[in-house]
Amino acid sequence: MVTIYVPLQADESTLLPRVSELFQVTNVVLSASSIESLVGTIYEIKYIGDTLFILSDESLLLFKTDGRFITKIDKQGRGHGEYVGLMGFEIDQKNNNILIFDRFGVLRYTMDGKFIDKAPIKGMPLEFALLPSGDYVFYSPMDIDSLKGLWITDSKGNYKRHLLTLEEYDLHIITGSNKLTQINDSVIGFMGPESPDLFYHIKDDMIAEFRKEFDDRI
Repeated sequence: MVTIYVPLQADESTLLPRVSELFQVTNVVLSASSIESLVGTIYEIKYIGDTLFILSDESLLLFKTDGRFITKIDKQGRGHGEYVGLMGFEIDQKNNNILIFDRFGVLRYTMDGKFIDKAPIKGMPLEFALLPSGDYVFYSPMDIDSLKGLWITDSKGNYKRHLLTLEEYDLHIITGSNKLTQINDSVIGFMGPESPDLFYHIKDDMIAEFRKEFDDRI
């Protein structure tokens, strides 16, 4: 991880610099206009190898980095191989699969969009991430099926154990803001209980708490 400090004299008139003022663009994968015309509203993007994975509405689209369209997973419904609502996704690079999360389960697809199987999940969680071990971690703020907080299942959806309960850490993950995020191949990160300088890392199925010190210049 590289940290770049941008010294500012902060006041009401201070304007943050544009990204183009800090970095030189060396390559454009897809232009904004081409993405909007092909995709629509974008909720999440993952960039792995030479492939872009773009979550848009209830579809997941795959593009090569040169802009070539690969495939589209668009299987909303309640039938075999379909998801009720596409809430998130992960890429299982070890098994070369796409994982689709829809609160009721995790569906696996091949990289060309063919359905493999589904792991049913209890508790109706709001957030999902793939752990390095191949297990899944979920978050729910509601006590459904005695599942509340952060818990782990195996890849078949079988409950293993809790990482954190809401009562233990007053945990509060804001969906779409402080969500579970894949930091690298071995670490999942998320923000902590309503404090901008407290965050957590999940690594090797264990959880560690960190406190971030901020530079007054930032």
